[in-house]
Order: sequence, then structure tokens, then C-alpha cells
Amino acid sequence: MLDDGEECVCPQSISYSLICRWFRAAVLPLDESLCAALLHREDMKKCVLCGGWYIPKSNRAKYCPVCAEQERRRKDRERSPS
Repeated sequence: MLDDGEECVCPQSISYSLICRWFRAAVLPLDESLCAALLHREDMKKCVLCGGWYIPKSNRAKYCPVCAEQERRRKDRERSPS
């Protein structure tokens, strides 16, 4: 209804100061990928398995948290004797 055909730029992509305190406290902690996209652009790495962006917890991280858990389980299965 409000679309009049003009290009609209998201204010969060222009300035970090436009993110309100509620959004920062209530929404960003629940969505890691959104938090990374808005606040930690220079720190983001790409997951080797899924290709998604994430904030690494160490400089050796290769996988996002979900893929890291899956990869750990896969390696544990390979190591365990059958």
C-alpha cells in the first residue's frame, strides 16, 4: 500500500545509531545471522558447509554453530568403533 515505486534504503544499513534499544535488546540476541549482518560485518566468516554467514568464536572456526555441531557428531561417529 505504501509502495510508490521509489527505492527505499533500510536505515540499519546506513547507520548503526538508528537501531533502537528495544530492537538491539529483544530481536538481535534471538537472530544471530541478523545480528552479524547489522553489527559485525567485518567480523563475519562464511561457513564451509552451508555457505551461511556467522560470527566466529575463534580465529580457527570454519563452520557456523549449527554445522559445527553436525560436523562434530559426524567425526565422533567415524571415530567410534562399530
